[in-house]
Amino acid sequence: MFIKAAYHDECLMDTLHNKSTWRVHSLFNKSLNIQSADQKSLMLIAGTASPRLPRALYLPDDMLGKLVGTVQPGQTVSISEGRLIFDGCTIVADGIPQYQSRYAKERGLHQGSLRHYVSSLVKIHKFNGFDFLMADLTQDSFLANTPEGNHILRLYSGDVGKRSEAISYFIGRGKGLTPSGDDLLVGVLAADQLLGMLPENTEGLIRRRLAQAPKPTTTVSAHYLACALDGLYNEPIHHLLHVLRQESEKKAIEECIKHIMAIGHTSGMDMLTGLTGALLVWNRFEGGYNQWRKELSSL
Repeated sequence: MFIKAAYHDECLMDTLHNKSTWRVHSLFNKSLNIQSADQKSLMLIAGTASPRLPRALYLPDDMLGKLVGTVQPGQTVSISEGRLIFDGCTIVADGIPQYQSRYAKERGLHQGSLRHYVSSLVKIHKFNGFDFLMADLTQDSFLANTPEGNHILRLYSGDVGKRSEAISYFIGRGKGLTPSGDDLLVGVLAADQLLGMLPENTEGLIRRRLAQAPKPTTTVSAHYLACALDGLYNEPIHHLLHVLRQESEKKAIEECIKHIMAIGHTSGMDMLTGLTGALLVWNRFEGGYNQWRKELSSL
């Protein structure tokens, strides 16, 4: 069986065209992950109905179902010259369209778009993976009165020990394929694409924690954290960063929030938790005019 891929992340170009051996790592109803022989890299294979994620390759949905029905965990996958060869199936990924998961760092936060973001979030009465309401994130008390908020503050501390403590607190915290603490850190790292506030060696501390044994979190979650550390984000996060940086209509921001919240069971909401927490830190220390509080008082 031959399957023509629909599109893939540009970051996979070298991987797809150089010879290497991979194995099927995990299977799901709507996707599968394959892992490199050295166990250092994952690649997601998903259907086109799924959001565009970093280091992923997409198949027409009907063909994805056929592939998932023929492979097993541990099965060998050979990659070379734009082809992924499974036992009984070959995916052709040569010459197909690409998308870009790498976010080009562009600093800045538009005040009007920030207002729309706050006013949209304050209306969301759904629980994130830490069991508090999304609307509660808009209050400055989130930083002061919750363990998650306290540890977000510590990520920005000049004390390396406090930053390391916060990283250890979050990584692997929660249930599921991507624990809530990891998703929160992805949101913090995404916000820093706009804010540039995290101390310089914070990313190195996260990498060091991920490399420790025993593994502090799941293989899949560590993969997406590593992607974020490399500046690779899912498409809904890309869109939100874009609209927050420039003057945007409220409807556009609401759409971005909706699409992020649709990721996983609570993964998207946990990403928004980290991103919003980072914006609160920005307001406290860098906003200059207490902009966040002003926005809340005007709602």
